Amino acid sequence: MKIGKIIAILLLFSISESLEAQNKVSMKIDSLLDEYFAVSNSHRELALSLAENARKLAQKHGEKHNEAVALECLGVQYYYRGDYNKARDFLNQSLEIYNEENSSTGLASVFTNLALVEQDLGNLNQAHYYYTTSLVYDRNSHDSIGMAFTINNLGTLYLHKGDFQRARAYFQKAYDIGKSVHHLEVIGNSIGNFGLLRLESSNPDSAIPYFRKALSIAKQYGDEYAQAIANINLGLCMIEKSEADSAERYLTIAARTSEELEDNELQIECLLAKAKLMLLLNQPELANRILFSAQKLNNPTERKKTSAQIFTLIGKNLLLMNQPEKARNYFLQSLDIAKEIGALPEMIDAYKHLAMFYSAISMYDSCELYIDLYAKEWSKLTIDTTLPDTSFVYEAKSNNKNILHRISKNSQLSPLKLLVTLVFALTILWAGMIYLPKILLSLRKKTKKDNSNTSAK
Repeated sequence: MKIGKIIAILLLFSISESLEAQNKVSMKIDSLLDEYFAVSNSHRELALSLAENARKLAQKHGEKHNEAVALECLGVQYYYRGDYNKARDFLNQSLEIYNEENSSTGLASVFTNLALVEQDLGNLNQAHYYYTTSLVYDRNSHDSIGMAFTINNLGTLYLHKGDFQRARAYFQKAYDIGKSVHHLEVIGNSIGNFGLLRLESSNPDSAIPYFRKALSIAKQYGDEYAQAIANINLGLCMIEKSEADSAERYLTIAARTSEELEDNELQIECLLAKAKLMLLLNQPELANRILFSAQKLNNPTERKKTSAQIFTLIGKNLLLMNQPEKARNYFLQSLDIAKEIGALPEMIDAYKHLAMFYSAISMYDSCELYIDLYAKEWSKLTIDTTLPDTSFVYEAKSNNKNILHRISKNSQLSPLKLLVTLVFALTILWAGMIYLPKILLSLRKKTKKDNSNTSAK
């Protein structure tokens, strides 16, 4: 009996030690993941290291749920870096474990991140499937904050496809949820997205207060990535308003943040905005050098929407540099990519610049064809922006009399008239670039001839 009691005591002691050791391991993994979430947006290299250490420790000790969380964190970090193959791989490994556990919260999160990967790559239908699947799991787990983020992301998906009305409805719903649970990040994201909606609708004045509010909120909860995005968007608004100094200021701040975060995506966005600024300053050659640098960063993972934007901008600059055939090739590449991924705003931009190209070389039938395509597709992007988007509009009005810039109900030029005017202006510019030097040379020769005749007399 005594030996039996001793064995039992030793067994209990062994089990207790094992449980204590396992508890220490769990606490260590939890600590690593807590540290990861604290630095995931601000110190990406440290975040990657923390996630990898948590994954190895969880895998070694059979902590399946924490292993799934760590794998998802790794997927997110590689998504931030634009390494989509690795991102997919880690996210799918995480998905398998969440499926085994039947974890609604985990599944909702990983489906959202998979959707973000597909959206960046231009696989919009697959992204839509992942977002809607994520919403199902968000509802199952009664996660209102998760639902708000997913709904916001669905809104950006429709924004990229050019469906402004539906995008706005999703942003509104996400904002309402954020307000109801007092979640600053959700509110800030929604407000920033309303700004994007206004900017995409060519209304920079009305977009500015949204981006400023989004920047202010991002500072409140210390999200450097969100601050950089807001600064880039404010810079783009200033470029649209031809305020180069203000644009330079915002873009410099954003570029500094993107370098500190070592964020590929942010660096590309900064370069695209910087190139637009160079174009505003009439420096197309410098703008193209910046754009080629952006495409070099984009090449390893080929984000298709970004490629379409870059090619259109390169073509636009080549047209200004009197290289029409090269410009046309870039416009057509952009159009092909935009059609492939169903990105309506990029398609419209390509149509517009192809119309300008054909006008510049006096092929007016082709020019008219692309003007018609532009006008037809543009009509799909119409949105009644005179209506307020959220209660933020009314709050902003009561807090600051100058923060709102209401949109004029009477647009001076329709999109079609605006494009025709632009084409006409470009044709005159093109003719001037070609014929003005010849006229000046002819006048110079005539002056020399007159002078020689006078001398002869």
